[in-house]
Amino acid sequence: MPLSTEAQKNFYDEIYKEYNKPFRSPYTRDIHFFEFGAGFQTLTTKQHGDMLEIGCASGLFAKYFSSHAQKYTGCDISERQLGLARRNLNDNKHKFISADGKCLPFLDESYDIVVTSGVLHHIDDRDKIYAEVYRVLRPGGVFICFEPAAHNPVANLLRVIAKRLHPMFHPDEVSFTQQEIEDAFRQNNFSRFTVIFHMFILGYLITFNFKKNWFWDFIFGLLFRAERVLTRLPHNSPLRKLGISLIGIGYK
Repeated sequence: MPLSTEAQKNFYDEIYKEYNKPFRSPYTRDIHFFEFGAGFQTLTTKQHGDMLEIGCASGLFAKYFSSHAQKYTGCDISERQLGLARRNLNDNKHKFISADGKCLPFLDESYDIVVTSGVLHHIDDRDKIYAEVYRVLRPGGVFICFEPAAHNPVANLLRVIAKRLHPMFHPDEVSFTQQEIEDAFRQNNFSRFTVIFHMFILGYLITFNFKKNWFWDFIFGLLFRAERVLTRLPHNSPLRKLGISLIGIGYK
């Protein structure tokens, strides 16, 4: 079962130094950005405005996310994580504040895009986050969430192993079905939404520390090309469910 807000805060305050480490390898960075690109390529020009990231942690992805916005705000419940974010990105474009995604300190219709990456599957009372996201989005705004998929048994087994071996994986986190994400959008009044299955090959490699050299450059070049082919499968293809990640995209 996902943790309460206070338990989440204590957990991430405790392991905050893990988030100040660079990506385990340049390939890890590229895998993350490849996944994010699949969500952001759906945006219209109107939606490249004010962005809010809920659960920004140490700002690890903030620079990438903010490249799709005119102004970026990141919020998190961990002050230690936010301290790292402010040190890592001390400039005028990035703003970091302490806030709980279930009770955001922003006016209605303040943002054009809200994004979360690997956040919802840690949270209890997720409907409160969906409701708050809907409230702070402007009409026509979009919520993009990147979450682990529950459909793939191999991926689920690897997650069990990862929870035992890596401190950043909490044993109580969960994964989602397509139906669960769609139901959450529907129940919280999003006008239209879609769920994309993603990361068919590369997602299995994201926790490994591959040293950059010509051999891995060649191998990952092939893997990225194969991944691009798989992402072009029709959204109703059964093969899409081999992806280990879900990208939920909901419009107000």
